[in-house]
Amino acid sequence: MDFFIPLTTDHQQAENVYSGLMTYLKTPPQAQRIHTLSWMHEGIPCECSVGGNLPDIFCLSEPILAIFDCGDLLKICTPSRGTVHNTPIYVDKLSVHHVEYFNPSSRFKIQ
Repeated sequence: MDFFIPLTTDHQQAENVYSGLMTYLKTPPQAQRIHTLSWMHEGIPCECSVGGNLPDIFCLSEPILAIFDCGDLLKICTPSRGTVHNTPIYVDKLSVHHVEYFNPSSRFKIQ
């Protein structure tokens, strides 16, 4: 999958948003950029992808902007969670059973 950030219109804007989120959330440098994440949340299997919505259990219908690996946990950002509003969605890394990454050599793709 080619790297993108929803709601951005070009590669530079996507990189600026991604970098800004990393700074705001104080994330470590990302060796790879996460596209899709599958995990268990309170006994319920969950999956989400950048550009898609959170699972229904979170009652939030807006696009996922980015998913960051922060060591023992992952941070999922949407326009109202993990940006200048509220905290991101936190996922304990021990509950994760599958991760898919963006193609590291991909070019930006407008969604």
